[in-house]
Amino acid sequence: MSTSSERRRIAPRERFAGSEKLFNLDAEFASLPNESTVRQGHMQKAIYRHGRVTTGIFSFEANAGIDQHQVEGESTIHVLDGELFVRTGENEYTLGPNDLLLLDPAVSHDLRAVKPTRMLMTVVLGSEA
Repeated sequence: MSTSSERRRIAPRERFAGSEKLFNLDAEFASLPNESTVRQGHMQKAIYRHGRVTTGIFSFEANAGIDQHQVEGESTIHVLDGELFVRTGENEYTLGPNDLLLLDPAVSHDLRAVKPTRMLMTVVLGSEA
């Protein structure tokens, strides 16, 4: 069990406090090596989480990716820079800078970076009818 003195990041309660939050994405990506570990050639971290909403950043090395998976909520995949290949059960997409892909809950997909890529992803669990 880790103690708070061993934490690599400020506790979420402190990071997400307040009613307004400003994130500098360049600074968030620069902090990734200190706050994340490389898995399948990518690093990731949640920069915001509240209730049903989670926003995270991903940094991919060339040819790195995430194998086929499903997300329980609605997802947005926003490529900030680089090039990302996304395959769903129905389509294939090559996303470049400022492309935004929206996926309904439970859509199977995999991701592969064609070249070094930075991505912003937001997931909203559940829905209000």
